[in-house]
Amino acid sequence: MKFLIEIGHKNNPFKKLCGISLLDRTYRTIKYAVQADIYLLKTTSEDIFAHMENSNYEFKKADKVEKNFIIINTDTVFNMEYIKSLNGIRSSREPFIMPINSDVDLLKAESKLIEDCKKSGEGYITYLTRIISLKISKYLCRTKITPNQITAARIPVFILASIFIAYNLNYATYFIGLIGHILCATVFDAIDGDVARLKLQFSKQGEWMDMANDIIASILFTLSIAILNSNLNHTYFDNILNIAVPVMFIIANLMMIHILFRNYAGGGFLSVMYDFSKNSIMKTIISEPVRRDTAILIVCIIAMFYLTRTVLIMNGLMSLGIFIYYGIVISRPKTLVSK
Repeated sequence: MKFLIEIGHKNNPFKKLCGISLLDRTYRTIKYAVQADIYLLKTTSEDIFAHMENSNYEFKKADKVEKNFIIINTDTVFNMEYIKSLNGIRSSREPFIMPINSDVDLLKAESKLIEDCKKSGEGYITYLTRIISLKISKYLCRTKITPNQITAARIPVFILASIFIAYNLNYATYFIGLIGHILCATVFDAIDGDVARLKLQFSKQGEWMDMANDIIASILFTLSIAILNSNLNHTYFDNILNIAVPVMFIIANLMMIHILFRNYAGGGFLSVMYDFSKNSIMKTIISEPVRRDTAILIVCIIAMFYLTRTVLIMNGLMSLGIFIYYGIVISRPKTLVSK
């Protein structure tokens, strides 16, 4: 495919929308959506060429408009799914393209892009937390803060929250620790992905950081509850729980990593769970509780009452559920997970 970026005359191509210029948005959306050659006419102004070269964008110069060019004007805003649809690629998100004729249209386009951050297959808890996360993402995307910086900022919060939980200095700090885990695992977990999509700043490093963040947070929380439980309960059964559950939880997370790399080409755990749940109502019921955002909310609410033994048992059962799920996916990858 060959795309020709046409510089519109109704808006300055350097006018920003959700943190990046209309020109950058046009180029990046095409580039991230499909493998294609991107062209600019040689008659395009020098400042446009200078910007493209300084941004290390890969593009070619065309003498004239050719018949096989797909012309995309910078006075329009569209999503990656629209570009994919031109190539016959279907997606869970609906494609859209909007003309930008005024500042009012820019505001409408911003709202549309923010709404477009929502994904099919999100759980009920994610749907609710999106109400908060998207409002925050709307303002963060206008700053110079990068998605990776947002992801990295969650790590010290998780560590501090886990310390508050494990050592239980008083109920206030303990409660703050639980709330910190809930917010970072639900609301703030969505923000880095939303900002990445709004600013079209995707990277393999970001995917790795997000995955590592979730794993580290889950393990830290389980370890902190195990430490607290060892201080609250001293039975032989509790001693077994305090060791067995964290070990099981670590193995379960390693299994999920294996599923993502072996059976799914992209999209993360959410997409895996969506493919799993859409097969039947029963699978939806099974998959919903093991979604990370739902699970962390449930166990944190229970932990607020110092029911640490119950939390560890639940985490152990979730680990067993992942073991079973892992076995199903590995044995029947084509029927449960997208390629």
